[in-house]
Amino acid sequence: MTIQSRAPEFKELTVKRLSRLLGVSRSQVYRVVKEQEFPLEEPILKLREKHPSYGYRRVAAALGASPKACRTEMNRLGVKGGKPRRSPLRIPFHLAGASNLVRSIVPSGPGQIWASDVTEVRLYGGKRAFFAAVLDVFSREVVGSWVSLRNDTLLVKNALKEAFVHAEPAPGWIHHSDRGSGYVSHDFLAFVKSLHGISSFSDPGKPTQNAFIESFFKSFKTEEGDLDIYTDLLDVERAVNDYLHLYNNERPHSALGMKAPIPFLKEYQNQ
Repeated sequence: MTIQSRAPEFKELTVKRLSRLLGVSRSQVYRVVKEQEFPLEEPILKLREKHPSYGYRRVAAALGASPKACRTEMNRLGVKGGKPRRSPLRIPFHLAGASNLVRSIVPSGPGQIWASDVTEVRLYGGKRAFFAAVLDVFSREVVGSWVSLRNDTLLVKNALKEAFVHAEPAPGWIHHSDRGSGYVSHDFLAFVKSLHGISSFSDPGKPTQNAFIESFFKSFKTEEGDLDIYTDLLDVERAVNDYLHLYNNERPHSALGMKAPIPFLKEYQNQ
């Protein structure tokens, strides 16, 4: 309640005496407090309902607003994006394969480096399913995926097969992954070689050396995978396919100038 709104209660008092009684200056008696408007509040809250992990940069890109204004408004609303990363699982040294071939390579086009990994999702009854993905490091597009109830060589082979259905790698392409048992198996190594690819592995216990796919799975977990417990494998497949369509076609990526992978790739191909 403003001081001015209470002035009629003290009609017998002058402004000078009223301000002295209330312990304020006379200017505050006449002061009108305007109701502050926040034009970004509603758009930000609606966007965050759909994408709860978006930080202020992605919110700004999606709304076409100033990043600084979005950051200020999100701080006022007490909303922040992101989710703490889980501690990496250390792979035993005896599973070591070839060395990291992409440590100092920056791809200049699509199909040069494909990064792969596997994550798990929860099913009812305490069961688990596994989601393998293959990501093009240049465009950040997820070019192949597969889900299974078993985390084995067949899972990662099927994901790579799907990648070849939807995209064509460049000659001498590199397949990069961690040292999970499926990726270092003789069967999978021979499969990559048969496709004229070269296998590359991050060092044991160094997930940051495969940050491309780790970043994707972090987004998937935050925006889809950790939000629900799925009924069965078919339910997981539907959720994964829906998310990949959104991720590849609509979700702005900071490494791509806040463009989604497929629009970025089309723009690159038209140049």
